[in-house]
Amino acid sequence: MKKLVKKPIQTEELTIIPENTRLEGHVEASGKVVVYGSFIGTVKCSVLEICKGGSVNAKAEVETAAIGGDFEGEMVCNGRLRIASTGTAKGRLLYRTLFVELGGSLKCSVSKLESENTKLLSFQQKQNRS
Repeated sequence: MKKLVKKPIQTEELTIIPENTRLEGHVEASGKVVVYGSFIGTVKCSVLEICKGGSVNAKAEVETAAIGGDFEGEMVCNGRLRIASTGTAKGRLLYRTLFVELGGSLKCSVSKLESENTKLLSFQQKQNRS
């Protein structure tokens, strides 16, 4: 009997927080987290996307982030951090590459990452190490 599929289909893990939904807690995902609603807590994922109208108040450790809504808290982004024209970031951000579209708002302290694979570290601890 012949196999119909040579390679299994690979799926990317996708977590969606829908519009008009409020979620509190801890999210750890190997794939993408998309926020249309509201999230409060901690998040660790490969890609974080906060859509227009969405809000995140969290400590976050991500590879890539796109902020089109509102982010408040602390974020370590080991890859590209993009603030869209509709996006607002408040708090503290550590990034490898930062891109802010015209109209995007940064109301936070920002620092470029100093080394590869920087892990989330309390900003209080980082200041004490200096």
